[in-house]
Amino acid sequence: MTTGAVNMRSSASTSGSVITLLAKGTSVRVGESSGSWRKVTAGSRTGWVHSDYLSGALTSRVTTGAVNMRSGPSTSNAVVTLIAKGTTVSVAGSQGSWRKVYVGTRDGWVHNDYLK
Repeated sequence: MTTGAVNMRSSASTSGSVITLLAKGTSVRVGESSGSWRKVTAGSRTGWVHSDYLSGALTSRVTTGAVNMRSGPSTSNAVVTLIAKGTTVSVAGSQGSWRKVYVGTRDGWVHNDYLK
């Protein structure tokens, strides 16, 4: 969610052209990271927003082995995709030993034992 009105840009820089202005409180889906910038999707538009304007700070972690990304925080949930060893993921939350992660345009859950 945006913490203030913010420009969504075409690249991870203030020199990127403005795609649209997102109003304060806009819900966004966060994808990959580039430094302090986050690739976000709001409605049908995708672009870059500086992390200072997003609530729910994301942290970056790296997978320690190939790991299944699941649709929920349990091994009983469906596998969304297989994440390769050494992939950087953005962590947006947790539930017990599971972490809500974003990789590119996908999101799901990974057990903390597979992250460093």
